[in-house]
Amino acid sequence: MNIHRTFALDSDLTFKMLERPPVGAVRIFGRAGEARELLLLAENQTSAETW
Repeated sequence: MNIHRTFALDSDLTFKMLERPPVGAVRIFGRAGEARELLLLAENQTSAETW
């Protein structure tokens, strides 16, 4: 199940990073550029390629 939520840039919401991604993690984006969307933070390159 995937749940997607979007928030307006002028929203009063604030976000906090709870932990840093591990060294070697690979980000997978749905598209490039300003409108990019993070689809997955893979544990490593092999996991990213498998996904």
